[in-house]
Amino acid sequence: MYYANSETLSTEVLDPVQTADPELARLCIDLTSVTELVGEDAFFPTTGSVVRAYLRAEGAGPRDQGGG
Repeated sequence: MYYANSETLSTEVLDPVQTADPELARLCIDLTSVTELVGEDAFFPTTGSVVRAYLRAEGAGPRDQGGG
């Protein structure tokens, strides 16, 4: 999952989970409203798939990724 503000995610979700008593075995985050807001095509299973989608949308090829 990509989260635009990882510090906020950490503070609002992970910190309470790490201090829960009793200890949590699982955490479920419902992203239904986010899907409705931005559309299912805005979700990617990996960082690499996000980068590839971005490069396709921008018309960049593999040689345009930087680094020479």
